[in-house]
Amino acid sequence: MSIGFTEIKSLAGGIFLTVTATLLLLVGTWQLLTMLWGHPIILLVAASLGLLVIFIAIGLALRHASRAEQVQEARGEAEESREREAAEAARRLEEERARRLEEERARRFLAEENAELRELRAALASRLEEEQAGREKAERRYSTPFYRRRSKENEARGGWGQGTVAVVRELGLDQQNSATIGRLLTHGGGLAHAEEGPDGRMYAQVRIPEDELIFDPSILVMPHAGDLEIEIFNDDQNTHCALFPSNGDSQFIWLPNQSRGTASLNLDGPGYYWFSSPIGNDEGRGLIGAIVVLGDAPPEARLDRPDQPRP
Repeated sequence: MSIGFTEIKSLAGGIFLTVTATLLLLVGTWQLLTMLWGHPIILLVAASLGLLVIFIAIGLALRHASRAEQVQEARGEAEESREREAAEAARRLEEERARRLEEERARRFLAEENAELRELRAALASRLEEEQAGREKAERRYSTPFYRRRSKENEARGGWGQGTVAVVRELGLDQQNSATIGRLLTHGGGLAHAEEGPDGRMYAQVRIPEDELIFDPSILVMPHAGDLEIEIFNDDQNTHCALFPSNGDSQFIWLPNQSRGTASLNLDGPGYYWFSSPIGNDEGRGLIGAIVVLGDAPPEARLDRPDQPRP
């Protein structure tokens, strides 16, 4: 702890006063001793008083010095306390500044994340709207007014029953391979025509009715070769499947109970194309059908031979 100039000055002043008082006291005492040498009692009393004054002066000087030291210590402690308070205030200010900076970073991060979430939510909403629009379009496409209405030929013949036999006969499907097309399929799920959409693709819907083990329809007629999209429903309580023919690769769809699936086929030539459920004994119990593509073979696919008789 350093001692300031003021404290040194006060201490020197106290010492000076003490020394001066002591010298004056000694001079006075000497004079008294000279005057009272013949009176011992008075001399003793005066000496005692002188000593008492000296002790009192020394005590006052020591007290003054002690108080000066205490004041100095108090000032030093006060200065240290002010320094600690200033350091604590600076530390708190720095912590507050760091906290505000962290809060600002957190707000910016949350704002960026909220913006990303809003964009993601908007993209998800847009995708859901597109999927909903697609489902609605598919429902309209495959709804009863669009597809599963009776064909004009079937309406003229009174429905799927006897009318199916007549349509099969009219299309000539009961002439060639009559053991299969003409007999087996006409007792199954009936006949239907694929509908051609504005994009040139053809669309059809096939169901497996509950507890019937047939495809409905069993015969699907395409007016010409091309692309065909089939949506198949398994309304039965058992698991089935569907194996559809397609140029390049067959399309296999696994159909648990109460499920649906979609197959995109490409049939580029006229003829019969068989489809079935090749698991268990489904084919033997009736889950077999045919896609009939009408039309004639293109000139480049015809054999160079005379015209042949047709059934």
